[in-house]
Amino acid sequence: MQIKRLLPLLGSGQCRVVPLLTLTVLEENRGLRIRTEVVAMPVWQLPLPGGEQLELVMDATGPAQLGSPATEHDRQAVIDWYAAIRDGCRDGVDEEALWPMRQEAFALVRQQISQGQWRTVEEVVDQIERELDGAPGAAKPESVLERYGQPRELAVDSVSRHQGREWLGRLNRWLQQQWPELGGSGVAPQLVLPSEHQWKGACRAGAATPFHFGDTLNGSWARYDTSAYTFAFGRGRKGWKAKQPWLNGSSGLVNHCGLAELHCQLFEWCEDSWHPNPIAEGRSENGEPWRQEDGELVRREIGQRGWKLQRGGSWFIVPRNACAANRNSSHPANVNTYYGVRPCCPLPPGSLLGTNAARKPGG
Repeated sequence: MQIKRLLPLLGSGQCRVVPLLTLTVLEENRGLRIRTEVVAMPVWQLPLPGGEQLELVMDATGPAQLGSPATEHDRQAVIDWYAAIRDGCRDGVDEEALWPMRQEAFALVRQQISQGQWRTVEEVVDQIERELDGAPGAAKPESVLERYGQPRELAVDSVSRHQGREWLGRLNRWLQQQWPELGGSGVAPQLVLPSEHQWKGACRAGAATPFHFGDTLNGSWARYDTSAYTFAFGRGRKGWKAKQPWLNGSSGLVNHCGLAELHCQLFEWCEDSWHPNPIAEGRSENGEPWRQEDGELVRREIGQRGWKLQRGGSWFIVPRNACAANRNSSHPANVNTYYGVRPCCPLPPGSLLGTNAARKPGG
């Protein structure tokens, strides 16, 4: 990613350029080649009530590839799994069909919303359409680090899509009201759920491998069920099973866009409706969400017609269901311990705000 090219998109205010660690693992001569790299990323800090803040990074305009190639490891196993549990995938639909697209620049929150971030918006901003639980996550501080260090940094789980959109609506209302006092310039940014295309393009960050990490996944890089499952050359932890998502940033690794915890951890709600066939007529060509219900599911009166799309995988599942191409779905009212949320800002932010601005009184 070229920093000089992205800075004009981010705005004219303060910009904090942060060194972040990436890791890439590729199969080579029946072995693995591991490469680490420190990348300097421009990070936009968006203030929240109570001194909390969100960190966002930009994903640049350009082409992106959706789906997965026929040669990808465990691809057929994923297709067979969806054919068994999703009505619309039982007719030979290639749920991971490969096709190109192009999208406009947008900003995405670096990590999933944490318990501290969720709570500070829920406590300060009045209800719009529905009540919110101030602490919806089933994950609780267990380790010494979680209990005494950063318990508010646990990712919020057990969030329905309805709840996620309510939280974003409250945050957007607060930003509109507080933006001038916070020192923002231009129109206050508004956050929404990302489209499937935006999420996947940002996750891949130019990579064509199953994960932005490369050809495989390891339990020290991502939170998934390592007790009995591996992917390619990845190593598991015999007899050990994850009990909940971990602290945001625990792996210390990001992709080449500066985003963390994209594979596993929690499934993240997208704006799109669930379409079993990703290349059916009506799909977007430029990264916009595919909001209308799937015509075939409606015609057949299938109960999954009103479901919404999710991306990312979870701490609870096998690694093959956390590949960049994997597409999950659920009813928007469903709450589960492996559902979370990561917002995006569709338009380039109007201003960059540093730590001092984020802690101004009045929030």
